Amino acid sequence: MTVAPALRPEAGPEQSTRQALPSVTVVIPVTDRFDDTTSVHTSYRDGIASVAPDAEFIYVLDGPHPAVSGQLETLRRAGEPIRIITLPRPFGEAAALSVGFQNASAPLILTLPAYLQIEPSALPALFEGIEHADLVVAARDRREDLLLNRLQGRLFGGLARFTGARFSDLGCGVRLVRTGTARSVNLYGEQHRFLPVLAESRGFRVLQLVLPQHGNDQRMRPRRPSTFVERLLDLGTLYFLLRFTLKPFRFFGTLGLIIAVLGVLVGLAVSFQKFAYDLPLADRPALILCVLLLVLGVQVTAVGLIGEIVVFTRSKSSDDLLIEAIIRTEPQPGEDQPRQTVTTG
Repeated sequence: MTVAPALRPEAGPEQSTRQALPSVTVVIPVTDRFDDTTSVHTSYRDGIASVAPDAEFIYVLDGPHPAVSGQLETLRRAGEPIRIITLPRPFGEAAALSVGFQNASAPLILTLPAYLQIEPSALPALFEGIEHADLVVAARDRREDLLLNRLQGRLFGGLARFTGARFSDLGCGVRLVRTGTARSVNLYGEQHRFLPVLAESRGFRVLQLVLPQHGNDQRMRPRRPSTFVERLLDLGTLYFLLRFTLKPFRFFGTLGLIIAVLGVLVGLAVSFQKFAYDLPLADRPALILCVLLLVLGVQVTAVGLIGEIVVFTRSKSSDDLLIEAIIRTEPQPGEDQPRQTVTTG
């Protein structure tokens, strides 16, 4: 999938030394679901005014949204620190977030949905948690939510735990992340929901905070049957990425071995019937099944071996490894004893 190239910041240190960088960049992707843009923006701006009065807002429109872009343009002309990025066609929320991450100029990025999920007055709690983590995710307090919404959330959360995820509300898009962390996690397809899981799998420190749910988010949100199928496929993809990305032969090799063993068992059963009861083999569908299972098992195993070769040739690079600190001892000029130096990454 190809997305629009990252745009350069409007002003950098070399362009204006008097203009200080903002403390946080708020990235808001606009996809299919959104509320009144003016009221949502005002609520977000007032919610973080006490901790980030100089925040900049980046709205990434996933395809043409004339109504939203018109309201944003009005806000921008009124003096609001807003940047509007419009993608030529819908690429998905993950692509919109990635574009926003690349164009952020602050050391912190606050991702917010284009509708109110939590109370904006609770947003400062995220900034307190970021002091001890690389990514802080919000989980909605659903005690006042409708029963159907809670059941859907629990179902998705329960299925996500099979992948090793420990987060209770992956559907919440309110997250505060360090810019370097956000740019280090590769998002594609519909993987934006699993940003905390992907970040934690790479070694980043992730903290979850339970925040009050906004009243507008407590409305009935029925889902189409196809949505549940898509979520299951996304969870399957996540499970494979977390467990077998660096060791694909364990998955394909195990699957191929099971298929081949089934083929051997069918072959042994057919052979036993031939020699014990003198049953002919020429017209036995079981013999064809035996051969097909053996061939399929070999092919699946070969796919795993090819995957291992790809991973092995790529493993020479350590770009994907996260180093928290390097402790070394270096002699200092004029000192008899070496001094221990700690470098954090």
